[in-house]
Order: sequence, then C-alpha cells, then structure tokens
Amino acid sequence: TRLTVIDKLPADDPSVFPAAPSVAPDAATLLAWVDQHVPARQPVALPTRATIISSAAAPRTVRGYVPRAARIAAPVPLAEPEGVELAYETVDAQPAGAPGITDAIYEAYGLQAIRIPGSQAHPTQLVQSAAMASVTPPRPSYRPRLPQNILDLLSDAQLETVIYAGEAHSEFLAGAWTVDDTFDVVGAAPEDA
Repeated sequence: TRLTVIDKLPADDPSVFPAAPSVAPDAATLLAWVDQHVPARQPVALPTRATIISSAAAPRTVRGYVPRAARIAAPVPLAEPEGVELAYETVDAQPAGAPGITDAIYEAYGLQAIRIPGSQAHPTQLVQSAAMASVTPPRPSYRPRLPQNILDLLSDAQLETVIYAGEAHSEFLAGAWTVDDTFDVVGAAPEDA
C-alpha cells in the first residue's frame, strides 16, 4: 500500500518533488513520517450567514421555483431521496456442460444468477472470458434501494453490478486493524495471525 499526500498548498519550487523518506517498516513509522513531513493544512473559512439569492440570479432548477420567502429562511436539511427496493429473483446455476460455452476465448455476457423483471438489455454487446463464463456467480441477497425509474436508466448488466457491489460492501471482512497496529484475524488468537 502506498500513501500519497496531495495538498492544494503551492510548492516553493513546483519543478521539484520532495524526497520520499523510504519504505516504512510498519504503520506506526508511516504515521510518524506523515506527522513529520506533511505541512499543516490551511485554515478553512466557512460562511457565517446564509446567502440571499436574488430572484433574477436564481438558477432555473426546481429550487429556483421555491417561493422567495423560503429561500431567505434558514437552510432546511434535505430529505433523503425516496427509493424502492430493486426487485430481482435468483436462479439456479446451469449444470456443467450446459449449452452456451464454446471453444472461443470470449463468450457473450449475460446475467447468470439473477433475473431482473422489467429490466432492459445492455445497449452494446458485452463479453467475458470463457473462464469467467464457465463459473456461475453466487446468489446475492442484497436488495438495493434505488429511484423508482431505475429500470429506465440502467441496463440489466449495470443493475447486476450495483447488486453485487452492494453485496460485497455488506459483508464483514475477515480481518481488522486493532489499536496496537497488529493484524487480527477474526476467530484466531493474536499469535496465530
């Protein structure tokens, strides 16, 4: 893992990069180098009062049509957008040797483990390696909450990606960093990690 620090603070000489200290032997050393070598951040000035937008300068958006009194009032927190649970069904894996796998290097891509009723096919042809096509993906259980018109916006392959990304992010990872910077494998004694 590499740590790269990008700051908006202008460099004294933009043609010269600062020398990297070396390769850190552990996370504690890396953090000490960050504290030692990274310059202090510039202060951030936040506005102290709400800005009044004149009706002539208001953008032509939904908010542009909000009554003037509502725009002058204190800002109201935005509500979370409403969403509906994406309906899909899982399907059984195709038996080994099922038609569809050829001797080609690439195979046409299609959803293998799920079906999304009402979804549209991807507008362009998608392919995957023959090796990937020969393995059925796992059945997901994650149900994303998406805008009601999502079936008009994304293809079945794009929706499948959203489902599997959500499935992956909903999993608990098998390892975690502890306070003393040692790696602890869940269920294992620290000396076994």
